[in-house]
Amino acid sequence: METPLKQSPLYHVSLELGASFGDYHGWNLVSHFATPEAEAEALRTSVGLCDASWLGKLELQGRQEELDSLAIREGRTWKLARGHYLVLCDPARNEELARSIKRQTARSEGDSLDGANSSIRPGPVEGPTVRGPMGSPMPDDSADSGCQATLMNEGCLHVVDVTSTYAGLLLAGPQSRKVLQRLTAPDVSDTALPNGNCLSAKVAGLHTRVVRDDLDETLAYWLLLGTEYAVYAWEAIMHAGRQFGIVPVGQEAARQMRRSGE
Repeated sequence: METPLKQSPLYHVSLELGASFGDYHGWNLVSHFATPEAEAEALRTSVGLCDASWLGKLELQGRQEELDSLAIREGRTWKLARGHYLVLCDPARNEELARSIKRQTARSEGDSLDGANSSIRPGPVEGPTVRGPMGSPMPDDSADSGCQATLMNEGCLHVVDVTSTYAGLLLAGPQSRKVLQRLTAPDVSDTALPNGNCLSAKVAGLHTRVVRDDLDETLAYWLLLGTEYAVYAWEAIMHAGRQFGIVPVGQEAARQMRRSGE
């Protein structure tokens, strides 16, 4: 039997806006609202909002040394806090990537045991492209210190697939920073949040991971928040962006922008 397409939490909102849908990475997502060309132009000159819930999302928690030694080549990696990483990837790669990470950890722990009595320790393998620390620590970085201490001392690594836990929104375009600034208190300027960095903040009152990852020359923020709040977040962002000419954008325009930067 054919595997049914996954449904975005924004499906009904998009349907009411007259969207055309297509199969993207096994998800039933918006192909376009207007035309892909018009939407891509809006991303280049103004601001657009796109459903990015299809992104594969893994959270890694463990000893910082173990995380630093990982070679993650199938996804984009950001350091959220000490001992806490976020990986964004093609959802089809989630299971394979998680297995690869666990295999590397098992090898690393075996090497450490073998060399426990030696003064020479093996050097780290090629590490992930860490996209910079957050502007502020995660709430759970200190709230559960007892659990975190146990995790660090035991030398284990937790890999959790949070794809279905977090909805994703892509807010992009020259005016996207102005829209975001209307919804969050932290400074998101180029100095405070340069390309390739992330932070944890309240956006429209919702706990959100804000990842700055530009589309070629186009300013872009990837907003990850609880799936149950996706509709509220979409409507809040669209309302905040109205004075800047924000438009809803489908996957085709977003892919055009990503390809232009490759």
